[in-house]
Amino acid sequence: EEVVELAGGTEDNAFLDFIRLERLDLDFRPVVKNLDFRQDSSFAVLSGDSVSVGFATSSIKNTVSLVGACERVGDYEWKENLSLADLIDEPMDLLPNVDLSYALVRRKLLNGSVICQSFAPKDILSKKSDFSLQKQDIIYFFSKEPRNEVIEGLLNDLRMQSHSGQPANIVRVSGIVHFPGEYPLTEKMTIKNLLDAAGGPKDSAYVIDAELTRTHVDSYQKSSVEHIRIDQSFMMASETNETKPFFLQPYDSLSIKPIPLWNEGESIEILGAVNFPGIYSIKSGETLRQIILRAGGLTNRAFIDGAIFSRENLRIKEDQQRVRLINQLESDLANATLAAANSDEASQAQAAAGAMLSRLKNTNSQGRMVINLGEIIKEDQNSDLSAKDGDRLFIPEIPYAVSVVGEVQFPTSHLYEKNLSREDYLNRSGGYTQNADEDRTFVVKANGSVLTNGATSWFAKGSKDNLIDAGDVIVVPLNVRQTRFLENLTYGTQIIYQLAVAAAAVNSF
Repeated sequence: EEVVELAGGTEDNAFLDFIRLERLDLDFRPVVKNLDFRQDSSFAVLSGDSVSVGFATSSIKNTVSLVGACERVGDYEWKENLSLADLIDEPMDLLPNVDLSYALVRRKLLNGSVICQSFAPKDILSKKSDFSLQKQDIIYFFSKEPRNEVIEGLLNDLRMQSHSGQPANIVRVSGIVHFPGEYPLTEKMTIKNLLDAAGGPKDSAYVIDAELTRTHVDSYQKSSVEHIRIDQSFMMASETNETKPFFLQPYDSLSIKPIPLWNEGESIEILGAVNFPGIYSIKSGETLRQIILRAGGLTNRAFIDGAIFSRENLRIKEDQQRVRLINQLESDLANATLAAANSDEASQAQAAAGAMLSRLKNTNSQGRMVINLGEIIKEDQNSDLSAKDGDRLFIPEIPYAVSVVGEVQFPTSHLYEKNLSREDYLNRSGGYTQNADEDRTFVVKANGSVLTNGATSWFAKGSKDNLIDAGDVIVVPLNVRQTRFLENLTYGTQIIYQLAVAAAAVNSF
């Protein structure tokens, strides 16, 4: 005690039950003595002794902890015969969105291993059940939201204590449940307990039949996999049911299948010249024609050839294609910049690519699919197609104009006149500029298809196929040197005008 006083006394967090004293014995060999300050305060010290006072542990052992969806999370004093009902006595003790069917207790045994016990908070609140708590128990309450993050630490504890012959007490559930994932395996855990842990099956779940995958390891350390069919009686059975319960084992994996042909809120949007435009729910296998009939059919102003049909997966692919083209044009633009100082053509291409890049970056992908709506309406089964969730059909009214854009003297729209050809409309726009690439002139049809001056005779003078229809857009591209750069510019021009035609039609309605 006197030595400690000479050192200024102990700090508040000193551990006085265990003081270490080191000294040399009569044979000059070091020895250690463990002293209790309160009982051994008068212990005589000798010259050369070394006294060490350690810190008290920061962990609190006489507590239980509440975690998760409860009003007062934190540590509580543990007392003899403390039960869950002492901590959770009424519904106001829990948050409004708490899951009343599933909660967990994490318990650390004397040997250091961790076990889990599940319970239903609703049974505690209704006084239907209760159980005693032990020191350092942690009680997890879950909200009706994904719970992976809340129990990840607990799952890691279970993984860390596994070893050969003692697998981790973890089970899995996948498929049509609210919160698929891994969960602690509790004592005598049933299929129903696991479903409760996962928030229960969704309304689209096929609860009549499920599949459980179980791994077996024999005495020769060879593993085998067994698939077990779980019918409805086992799925809903608990330990107290009359039906004999089916208890889970470590690493069991439960798969819940969807109800066949289940349709969860799938819909298609129909806009424009139909009698009742709007969003329509669809069933599996329903066709575009059937949905148009449900929308009251087409109005007498419907422009069938200009129908714009878009699909989400096509929009994603189209957007990926657009991004690739942007990246390629940026690379080509960098090369053109290096050559621009010595070449007027390169400077011209550089300016064209820069303008196109800007337009491509500001153009939204449509996911448009070219359809023959006229044949679909006529009940042509080869032309009709099944609707998918997210599909969008826009039917514009009959247009009165033909647009001429690009390298012409006066880019504008002209009033549509029957029997006028491409050349007629080009002449009405003043003809080509000196920078026009006449051979690569193309037409974006109202239905989204592109006609080019290729191997066909479409652009041949005198051909009746050369005639232009209302809603068509004639595009005259810039003439640059024949390179891969030109191919990218031409392709980019087609993409831009295809998207522009669709966007303009929708926005003008």
